[in-house]
Amino acid sequence: MNRRKFIRRTALALGAAPFVKINLNAATNRPADIRIGIIGLGGMGRYHLDKLSKAAHVVAVCDVHEVRLHQAAAHARLNNGVFADYRTLLADKHVDAVVIATPDHWHARMTIDACEAGKDVHVETPAATNPTDGRKMVEAARRNKRIVQVGAHGRSNAGARKACEYLRNDQIGRIESVKCWITKDCEGMKVFQPRDPRTGPTVFELKSVAAAKEAASLGQADQNTTANSGQPPAGLNWRQWLGPLGERPYSIDLFENWRMHFDVGGGRLCGIGSQLLGLASWIMQVDETGPVRVEAKGGAAGSPTECPHDLAVTWTFEKPEWKLVWQQPHKQIGQLDRGLVFHGSNGGIKCLRRSQQCGSRTKSMGLEAGRW
Repeated sequence: MNRRKFIRRTALALGAAPFVKINLNAATNRPADIRIGIIGLGGMGRYHLDKLSKAAHVVAVCDVHEVRLHQAAAHARLNNGVFADYRTLLADKHVDAVVIATPDHWHARMTIDACEAGKDVHVETPAATNPTDGRKMVEAARRNKRIVQVGAHGRSNAGARKACEYLRNDQIGRIESVKCWITKDCEGMKVFQPRDPRTGPTVFELKSVAAAKEAASLGQADQNTTANSGQPPAGLNWRQWLGPLGERPYSIDLFENWRMHFDVGGGRLCGIGSQLLGLASWIMQVDETGPVRVEAKGGAAGSPTECPHDLAVTWTFEKPEWKLVWQQPHKQIGQLDRGLVFHGSNGGIKCLRRSQQCGSRTKSMGLEAGRW
């Protein structure tokens, strides 16, 4: 594992959250008045399209793959606003804001370009693939007076706020360590519901953040994306997909397993890890600071990808002193395959995902609060 790349990417996994603006009064807004364009129509892009089509005004879609693009356009009932190049979408004056749901290596460039084009932005985590690009994103947002929101979904609901208040109010004493973990090499993010150990089964309800393939009407969009030879699948603009990566020969593994390549995705730590670590960072109020020491050990023996499949990371913080730990894989707790555990001087809280399977079709995540 390349140490320099690892440090750059894990810094982003932990520090992606400062962009986030939590709107706890969303019910008072008028999302239908905002004209939205969606860039990237893979898993999360289709999820956003399905949900936003019901609550807001989707006026444009964009993808470098014709199959996904035309399926999405049909789902959104769009005759116009169908773009193969995101720059053309950004030039459309009918678009007020964009959702960026591309592979990670495009996040920074598209966010900066969107700000320069006068669009507000929601971009998926991690915000960027390196701290330098992250800083440029912040500068572009401030320079153009744009709203830029990073999709740290675990923070963006009332239940997360209640769980945060519970922990910040010293219900388990001084927090000494937080462990974030997954048990399997899989994706899919869900959120949680806590149970207060003092009063019994009080539930803090959170909406599920399921993967986009739950939208059945869009679920067939990937059927024609696979190429069995060394050539890209029909309808895919491979050069445009690569974008900032420069010229490279087509690789089915890079295209379909991009999450596990450092230049594109950064592994599970920068995928599901950015959600879990971002939630821990918010609760512990370290978004604007950072650790004093990082230790990591992992590897990807026998894998064609660079990102580790076995990985343990410890971030040490001071003033106050506490540790943040990432463990991949971790032993399963009951039927739960990922989550956070907060250890305090007077007990602990488990924030655990409840699921019977991994992958794109996920069910729910629960936060179980208990003392030990």
